[in-house]
Amino acid sequence: MVNKSAITEITNKEQDVINARMGIALTIHMALIAMIYIGPYPQPLAIFMTLFLALNLVGVLMIAAGSARAGSWLFLVGSIGFIPIGLVGATGARAMLDEMNRTQFDKGA
Repeated sequence: MVNKSAITEITNKEQDVINARMGIALTIHMALIAMIYIGPYPQPLAIFMTLFLALNLVGVLMIAAGSARAGSWLFLVGSIGFIPIGLVGATGARAMLDEMNRTQFDKGA
């Protein structure tokens, strides 16, 4: 017999770690954008990177609003513009999507 409360507890802990990774990535992305605007970098680079940051922000807002799947995908796409540091956020978003797929599969099985 499987202890469902233990599974729920593990799932909730995993969800907290995923959100932390996405939060850390978002903070790093905002710091990078600030450094690009302050530093001697070309203006088109700043605009290009700001578009990816906007995708991240919209993704986080969608997750907070309850549309976690679409928000995670937007965050994943937004993290691509910040490679290699964007991998932190991309792995967090991908792990969130994987967890949703596992949960959906478990409900159907």
